[in-house]
Amino acid sequence: SIRTTDTKDYVCSIMLNPNGMRIQKDDNDHAGPDVAAPLGQLKSPIALDQWQTVVFEILGDEMVGTLNGHSLTGRHPLIASDKKSIMFVSSGEGSVRQLRVWQALPNPQWQKNKAALAASLSPIRIGIIGDSTASSYPNPPAEKPTLTGWGQVFGLCFRDAVEVKNHAASGRSSKSFLREGRWEPVLAEKPNYVFIQFGHNDQPGKGDRTTDPDGDFQDNLRKYIDDARGIGAVPVLVTPVARRIFENGHAKTTLTPYADAMHRVAKEKNVPLVDLHAASFARFDKLGDEASAYFSPSADDRTHFSRQGASEIAQLVASALSQAVPALQLYLQPAAEVPKQ
Repeated sequence: SIRTTDTKDYVCSIMLNPNGMRIQKDDNDHAGPDVAAPLGQLKSPIALDQWQTVVFEILGDEMVGTLNGHSLTGRHPLIASDKKSIMFVSSGEGSVRQLRVWQALPNPQWQKNKAALAASLSPIRIGIIGDSTASSYPNPPAEKPTLTGWGQVFGLCFRDAVEVKNHAASGRSSKSFLREGRWEPVLAEKPNYVFIQFGHNDQPGKGDRTTDPDGDFQDNLRKYIDDARGIGAVPVLVTPVARRIFENGHAKTTLTPYADAMHRVAKEKNVPLVDLHAASFARFDKLGDEASAYFSPSADDRTHFSRQGASEIAQLVASALSQAVPALQLYLQPAAEVPKQ
């Protein structure tokens, strides 16, 4: 592994093993055992007993490892901390018999190299299916002029090589989206990735749209997954975004059964998952009711989002992709360049 350190502890690591390379954030409080959090993984088998070329670069909060021409990027605020050293470590996963180290110098070509990589990206298409929290609102109602779904602004999180087609529709559940024939047009567009977020309208009290999180909700997710894979697309499950509801000063949710069901199906089907439910719930709980009010398009709407709120929710989804879908890392816009409004 290659690790950078600050004055006391590891900051970030690029780990090599026979199956490829991974990037991780290491302990950031310098207390107790080292605690690592994965930032991305690249599956690129390494031929043993042969020279491997590894380039390790850091700029700001980005760390990039390039293994034999294949690059992997990890982002974390800790990476931007002052580095005091770089360590080469041989772990129990393998051994390094010979090592050639070139002098570590600032790379003036960093931005140029990244721009070249971005310019060479193959065009891809991302499809989104879901409910009103992700829908597009080209003509929002007068009483909610800023009404915006996170899928409407998701494309702003990506470089120009990405086309986002938002098929999320207000009021739809995992069942009614299928029943109304909305799924087939998504498949017909041949997306490379399909982001799937349902749960709000699958809950009890939604009439014939309701599904059982332990039954047909999971069956519907399996159909979406199998159909997407059938056209060569990568399905990505997105747990339902939390409502902005509070009780005794803390965020409250009733969507947990559907989020948990998505976790189970993702594990069963080996599908990437973005836990938007947990991320949005944590954001609302941290901010509190009053400080998170700007997420809503009106004072009495605690389900949908303003333009600013939708942009932040979209960024929560995008920020999870380095770990959930590493192949999309180079397609992401730097967070600082994504519009906030």
